[in-house]
Amino acid sequence: MRYRNRIKLAPGLNINLSKSGISTTLGPKGASVNIGKSGAYLNTGIPGTGLYNRTKISSSDKNVIRNNSISKNQTQVGVKLDLDENYQPVVEIYDNSGKNITSQQVINKLKRTPEYKANLKKIYTLYYNQIIEETTEFTELYKHILKPITKKEIQDKIEKLKPQKYAKKRFEILEPAKSSIEKELLKEAKSKFNSILFWKNKKKRIEFIADNLEQKLKKSVENWKIKKENFENSELSKEKDINQNYQITFE
Repeated sequence: MRYRNRIKLAPGLNINLSKSGISTTLGPKGASVNIGKSGAYLNTGIPGTGLYNRTKISSSDKNVIRNNSISKNQTQVGVKLDLDENYQPVVEIYDNSGKNITSQQVINKLKRTPEYKANLKKIYTLYYNQIIEETTEFTELYKHILKPITKKEIQDKIEKLKPQKYAKKRFEILEPAKSSIEKELLKEAKSKFNSILFWKNKKKRIEFIADNLEQKLKKSVENWKIKKENFENSELSKEKDINQNYQITFE
């Protein structure tokens, strides 16, 4: 691994400054080719960190291609190797002046070299790892995405919504009955008439119950009705207030 200082001139074109001089880098981040006085190198690394790995693919005395159509002098070349959107290899060859060499014969000769095959394999591996990483990230993201809700589903839910209603409580105290009043008066009469002349007590108790039964029953029923009315009015008021809050929540 190495460190370099890079100046970006345009997308995919950079000037590199180092102790050995100035060189040019072509290609995307993570998989590019560097062309300098010592030859061409394939660069693979971690974008944004300045760390990368260099693999030599040509030099001034090796991997040199002769261009017979121009001259018999050797021409040092730089190579840009990448994949297109369909993951097919794309090769661009440059001479020392940066001019693109389009000769298919030269390109085919380059493709037969072990360096080309090795570096193509590295680029495929790089893209493969990138795809796996992105697929993993997408899968993890998808797990946390809620199922989309359609407009119709929302409308159906709204139509089914109903405001909550307060259920009034019933007044559970039973209306006083004549029999229950008689029991109360008998209990009261026993405590009131308990003379040692017991044969007189029974008569007095019966008279006491008869004299007070109707009046006590009437008063008990009136009190019961007042309690019942107060309770029901309280429930009506509570129902109104609570239902108003339910309606606000519903809206």
